[in-house]
Amino acid sequence: MDFNEFCKAAMDYMKEYDNEGARFEFRTINKNNGVVMTGLTRIIEGKSCAPSLFMEPFYENYKENGDFNKVMGLLQQAYENTIEIDISGEELMSSFETASKRLALKLVNYERNKAALMDMPHRRIGDLALIYMLRIDDKLSKGVVVLHHEHVKHWNVSEEELYSKAMENMTIICRPGVYALDDILNRLPFDEPELWEIDSREAYKCGFCVLTNNEKLFGASTMLYPGVLDKVSEMLSYNFYIVPSSLHELIIIPDMFGEYNEAVVANLNTMVDEVNRSSLRDIDVLSDSVYYYDRNEGRLIFPSDKIEIAV
Repeated sequence: MDFNEFCKAAMDYMKEYDNEGARFEFRTINKNNGVVMTGLTRIIEGKSCAPSLFMEPFYENYKENGDFNKVMGLLQQAYENTIEIDISGEELMSSFETASKRLALKLVNYERNKAALMDMPHRRIGDLALIYMLRIDDKLSKGVVVLHHEHVKHWNVSEEELYSKAMENMTIICRPGVYALDDILNRLPFDEPELWEIDSREAYKCGFCVLTNNEKLFGASTMLYPGVLDKVSEMLSYNFYIVPSSLHELIIIPDMFGEYNEAVVANLNTMVDEVNRSSLRDIDVLSDSVYYYDRNEGRLIFPSDKIEIAV
């Protein structure tokens, strides 16, 4: 069956087997970089939380194994694992004091999200933008709600206040760390209490390492955490190039020559563009340009237009 047929069959299945008499409806949801996805929303009378699960990954699972009932079992389990917010949405949005405890950050591409950003409080940084979210639970993986202007208009707070509180939260709940590439590729668990265990010799074995957070979700924002890039440079003892692997992680390449090189940047940009086009989902693309950190100046350089930002 095609995607539309799969979605209809999934809704019929969930209506028949849901043990709480929930109502289901489809919602079109705009995601990062203009990607539009189909969410199946489970609505229970009297409950403030109505989780939407994206149907696309479940359909891909069905196409791979052909077992519809097995995929529906996974869908049911996913709904059961959703966490209900312990306060109502109305209460959460009405009080900045309450909402601020759940504020989080995500780094996205500015141009690819330019239209959507008009309706969001955000901070532009070179060719990127920081947007603000509310966590549903302690972990980002449990779900987030992207903030729009209508959500924050009653709080009477500045973007600077949003940024300050969200950054404070992120450094606690999404701790930054540098990993050997093999750890990322092998999806090793990120539960170490101290995430700066890799040393410069380990990085040189493969020529580069990976900067992300302990959830490996929206980890690209770690390059803007206060002091993080300086700490990476201390570990490597070199300036370095930052390759935007995705929204979730960055590849760090030590610069053995000690200064920004246009030819190196051009080659890396070509590589990034090819990977973004051929190997990465559109929703996960961060940028087509690499960045450069000058450890002596404490500056993050955006090569596309040579913007320099102190971090």
